Amino acid sequence: MIQFFLDVDGVVLDFDSDFLKIINRAFNKNLPPNFCPNDWYWTSHPVDISIEQSLHAYSLFKEKRGFRFLKPYPESIKFIENIKQQGHHIDFVTNIPADHRDDRIFCFKQHHVVYDRVFTVETKSQCINNIKLPDATRYIFIDDNQDNCEDVLQNCPGIEVYILSKPYNLSYTKVARLDQLAALKY
Repeated sequence: MIQFFLDVDGVVLDFDSDFLKIINRAFNKNLPPNFCPNDWYWTSHPVDISIEQSLHAYSLFKEKRGFRFLKPYPESIKFIENIKQQGHHIDFVTNIPADHRDDRIFCFKQHHVVYDRVFTVETKSQCINNIKLPDATRYIFIDDNQDNCEDVLQNCPGIEVYILSKPYNLSYTKVARLDQLAALKY
């Protein structure tokens, strides 16, 4: 049995599309619906906002309970259903604030997302080291944030680390890269 540690936003659920709506409204931008930023904080061209403005937009997103309404990536849901049917274990390890956990669970229920456990954490490596199942034969971590990948790579020996390719993480080359979850060979 493989234990999967999966990030949620940007891997399973489409955070960028809903966050983009807030960026467009809050800062009078007219970015297209399929836009994906070139940096994590949305500060580079053509967005051109400050980190403070990006954090303000994130606060607006949380105020609107945005984690409750995110849409899943259909190919990610299919991948998760397949690995679950094969008897593997799925832990979602996410950095959203703990007080938004119920919204995340609601979203999963709305979209029939299958999983074993959900953890809202600040440091993914600490959580993973505490929840590793002793009967797992492999451990696989997948995220779209290079800082999270680096954290797990440095602090979780024996974990295979993959980054899901996005324009904002293309400069990170320390781990294997996936264009989508289904590209993973396991």
